[in-house]
Amino acid sequence: MLAQYEKPGSPASANSVKAMRREGLDLSAHRSTLLRRAELEAAHKIFCVSERHARWVRETAPKAAEARARPGPDQRPAAARA
Repeated sequence: MLAQYEKPGSPASANSVKAMRREGLDLSAHRSTLLRRAELEAAHKIFCVSERHARWVRETAPKAAEARARPGPDQRPAAARA
């Protein structure tokens, strides 16, 4: 599983930094880490980048807070993209 994701300590991608800046968040100092089951189970909300991430969360910690994947720009209804 780890080989499919960024190595721990990797910075957020330029596109992620730009997208989150539009949402009022600064990811410039962000570095990736591996999620642990205890962190998942302690979370109140879990927002995932993709459905694959959300599925991994649900499989890893079934009792964790509901994992939600936020749709990307091309996955939103056409009216929401306008």
